[in-house]
Amino acid sequence: MDIKKAYDSVDWLALKQILAEIGFPRKFIGWIMKAVTTVTYQFNINGHRTRNLQAAKGLRQGDPISLGDAKSVQQLMGKFNNFSKATGLTVNPAKCRAFFGGMTNDEQKGIEDVTGFSRGKLPFRYLGIPLTSKKLSYQHCLELSEKIGGRMRHWSSHLLSYAGRLQLIQSTLFGVANYWTQCIPLPKCVIKNVGSLCRTFFWTSKGEKTRKSLVSWSNVCTTQQKGGLNIVKLEAWNKACMVRLLWNLCKKEDSVWVKWIHTYYFKEESVMDTPTKDSFSWIMKEILQVRDQVKMLDCWKSLGQRNDCKIKEFYLHFLAQSNDVDWKGLLMGNYARPRAKMMLWLACHGRLATKDRLVKFGMIKEKHL
Repeated sequence: MDIKKAYDSVDWLALKQILAEIGFPRKFIGWIMKAVTTVTYQFNINGHRTRNLQAAKGLRQGDPISLGDAKSVQQLMGKFNNFSKATGLTVNPAKCRAFFGGMTNDEQKGIEDVTGFSRGKLPFRYLGIPLTSKKLSYQHCLELSEKIGGRMRHWSSHLLSYAGRLQLIQSTLFGVANYWTQCIPLPKCVIKNVGSLCRTFFWTSKGEKTRKSLVSWSNVCTTQQKGGLNIVKLEAWNKACMVRLLWNLCKKEDSVWVKWIHTYYFKEESVMDTPTKDSFSWIMKEILQVRDQVKMLDCWKSLGQRNDCKIKEFYLHFLAQSNDVDWKGLLMGNYARPRAKMMLWLACHGRLATKDRLVKFGMIKEKHL
C-alpha cells in the first residue's frame, strides 16, 4: 500500500523561498520554518526505540498556527493579499465558511470582516462525514445509502455471480460504510437500509427485491465457523467501533481530542465511572452507552496491558451467539474456485435448486428423480 502523500516530498528550501517571494515577513517565515524543520522520528524495532532521526523534507500535519486576536489576523491577512498577486489564484469568500469556538462575538466579527468569510452553520460535512450538534437523522446519512446504491446499480454488477457479489459487498460496499461507522454512531434506520440494500443485491444482483432470500441474512452475516459468509453485520461493527472510541478516551492520553474531552466532560474523573449527564452531547452518550456491555469482558480487561484495541474482538462478541456447524471444515481452508465454494455453501444449507427439494415441496413425484 502506498501511503506517501504530497506533503511528504515538500522541499524546505523551496518552501522558504516561495514564502519570501510571496512577501511574508521574515519573522513570520522564521516561525513557519521552525515548526516545519524541528520534526524528528523514532522507530520501534523489536521492542527497542532507535535514536532520534532528523527529517530532511516534508510538512507536519495537524499543527495549527494560532492567529491571536483580530488585529493580528488583520495584519497577517494584509500579507496574504500578495499571494493572489504572485500566483494569480483568488479566493471566493462567498464559498468559504468560518466556524468559531471559544471566541467572543467581537473577535468573531473582526475575523469575518478581515477574511470576508461568512459564518458557517451546523450541520456541515467534514471529509464526507456530517457534523451536527443534534443526533443524526436518516437525511444526514442519505449520502451513504446513495453511494452504496450507486455501486449496485452499475451495469457490470448485474453480470456478477454469487461469489462476485459477495466479494463486492465484502470489499467495496463495506469499505464505504466502514469509514462512517468508525467515526460516528449510525442511526438504526440507516443500518437497516444499508443491510437491506446489500441483502437485495446479493440475492438478486439488482437494486430491487425480485425473489426470496435462499438463506436468512442473519445467517449470512456470521463467521464461516457458524455457517455464514463473513459479511460484516453493520450494527455489531458500529457498536464495536464505539468501544474503540471508548478505549481511546481511557488510554490515548497524548491525543488532543481526548485531552479536550477529559477537560470538558470528565474533569479528572474516571471515564468508566462518570455518570452520563443530560448535558453530554449525543455522540458522547452513544460512546458511554457501551460501557456496561464491555467492562466485564475478558478482552476489555486485558486492554490494560496492551497498546492497541482490536475492533474485531468486540465485534465477534456483539454478534448473535450460535454453535459451530458440522460442515465448517468443508469451506475453511478450501482452495476451490470461489464460485464452486459458493455452490457448496448453498448445498450445505440445503438451498440448491435440485429435484430432491421439489419432491420435498410436493411439486414433483419421487419417481421423476
